[in-house]
Amino acid sequence: MEFLKEILFLVVLLWYVRRRRNIGRIEQTRDNTSALNGHAYTQELLGGNNTQCQELMRLSRDAYVLLCNHFKEKNWLQDSKHISVEEKMTIFLTTIGHNERFRMIKRRFQHSSRTIHDCFHEVREGMMEFSKEVIRPTSYEPNPNMSDRLRTLRETFPSIFNNEEEFEGHVEEAADGTQWGNQSNQYMANLRDEIANGL
Repeated sequence: MEFLKEILFLVVLLWYVRRRRNIGRIEQTRDNTSALNGHAYTQELLGGNNTQCQELMRLSRDAYVLLCNHFKEKNWLQDSKHISVEEKMTIFLTTIGHNERFRMIKRRFQHSSRTIHDCFHEVREGMMEFSKEVIRPTSYEPNPNMSDRLRTLRETFPSIFNNEEEFEGHVEEAADGTQWGNQSNQYMANLRDEIANGL
């Protein structure tokens, strides 16, 4: 009998301690309660009207699909456990296209602020790599008004100031055996033109 009283006393004491702990707590409620989650929203954009895609992401659907596929091929973006490459790209394009804050994007895509932040910066890093392929410096034409000092530097260090013509027909091989040369430059030029035409 004493044993049962001790157990009962411990149960009541435990209940009392737990209740005291919960008195100061605020009831947690779900923050993101929209009917469409981020994946469904992205699929609606891709399956919907092309004008809607153009207005919300500032990119046509065809250019968007090409861009996502290119990022997948180059392994600049991969699907994560809960977010696809397409959704990450939509988060990025919506953020920069409308100058939205992460809090607003968080509500639209139903993810935490941290997840939105990580997705945005992951796509941004991929965009930095993409820019190295797409943005090409124009061929250098010496300025007749060039200072003597700069002219001397060009003559002293010609390897630093090479023109692209020197690399015509030059093919480099990457560590994985992929060859890069005129054909890959042509591919990037075609991809750039397709995306630009899709805008």
